Amino acid sequence: MPLFPNPIEVLQFAPVCFSITGSENDLEFGSQIIAINSDGNYNISGMIYSGQKDGYIMQIINDSDFTITLLNNSVLSAAENRIWRPNGTNYSIIPYASIRLIYREVVGRVGWWLATPA
Repeated sequence: MPLFPNPIEVLQFAPVCFSITGSENDLEFGSQIIAINSDGNYNISGMIYSGQKDGYIMQIINDSDFTITLLNNSVLSAAENRIWRPNGTNYSIIPYASIRLIYREVVGRVGWWLATPA
């Protein structure tokens, strides 16, 4: 008998690739994994996913030669789309690195929380 009667299957997704040519506020994406290409060092202040709800996990891949910085609790984005770090600082995704975020509906801090560098 298996240890877990209903094992969770691991799903694999191909990343949705797109380019940015400037800093983004409330960046809209439609996939669990996104690969971003950029032509310079830019900031992202918040993100929108139509199905975002508590516990949703996503991964961002920096598929460029430039740094993409996630701004912590930036007023440039709607409150529910903001990015949060426990230490309150911005996070730079260096070229060809990736990170994971989790959407949390925590009182006073709804938004995307940095889960871990991937």
